[in-house]
Amino acid sequence: MTEEAKDQKQEILVRIKNTLELYQENVPMDQYLFLAKEYKRMCLSFDKLLSKEKDRNRKFIEVKRELLTVHQEEIKNLKNDIKTIAIENENLKRDVLKYTMIVKDQENSKAQENSKTINEKPILQDEINNLIIKHFSEEQIKILLDDVIIHLASTTLDFSKITLSFFDDNKIILLQRAIYRRVMVIIESDSSSIVSAITNTILRDHYNYVHKEFANKVLKASNISRGVFKFFENNFVEDDTGTRWNSFAITRFMGEYLKQTESYYYNKDEFEKYSARLQELSLMDETDEKMAERKKVEKLVSLYKLRIADEEGKISDIIEKYKSLLEGVTKTLLQKRIIIKK
Repeated sequence: MTEEAKDQKQEILVRIKNTLELYQENVPMDQYLFLAKEYKRMCLSFDKLLSKEKDRNRKFIEVKRELLTVHQEEIKNLKNDIKTIAIENENLKRDVLKYTMIVKDQENSKAQENSKTINEKPILQDEINNLIIKHFSEEQIKILLDDVIIHLASTTLDFSKITLSFFDDNKIILLQRAIYRRVMVIIESDSSSIVSAITNTILRDHYNYVHKEFANKVLKASNISRGVFKFFENNFVEDDTGTRWNSFAITRFMGEYLKQTESYYYNKDEFEKYSARLQELSLMDETDEKMAERKKVEKLVSLYKLRIADEEGKISDIIEKYKSLLEGVTKTLLQKRIIIKK
């Protein structure tokens, strides 16, 4: 083993040690602390075994197997406790997410290996399509996906906090897991292979839709939080007119877009409200009180009609510009597309 490799391993061990010490301060139960200390002790003595590579591997595997056997329940509880810590401690959330993803991938791989047999019947795509038709309408799929997008955009894929590279690296696995959980409940199946196949089919067939909705979230976040600067880093977004947008330009435009659309739709709602009231008054008896209200309402209808007419040209241009920008952001999010297994 080279000195550089030794230094890298030593650095990893130090990071593990520091993380464990941080968890130790937050985990109150003695059995969790004991398990963490045992693992930390193994890591601290790890460097002493570097010169004996074969012996080190054998000993480490034996100790790991022994710990997993003896402390299986404690490890399970520790995982749950770490999740709780992540919810309570914002600084640890990203590290815990990565840890959870790694563990989950390992568990899924083992489960798939254990479930495979020589005579296992393959799942046909027609069978999956029929199950989707049976349990999901197109509207129900959109509702499910919207729920997933809203949840992820407010938690692990909060665009005011993450970077574009984090989104690229984690979007598929996070989407698959979120959709998987909802599909499993809806179809009430205990077959992970069937649920996974349905999940991947839904995600593959609605891949562009998911990213367009995420793009909408990115643009809205750009006017709410400066986190969009972190998300786009030094990347430019190019729309379908060839215009290049950076974070500053996007944020400035989104402020204009939201302000203009809010004003337009407010005036439109007011116009419709007073127009409806005017219609009601025309069906009533013309008392002095009703006539006075009618004149007042007529003035308001005329006022909001003029405002709408004035804003229609502005809103039309700005909405077209928004659509163009939305397409550009969607393409940016799609540019590192990962193939989903069928």
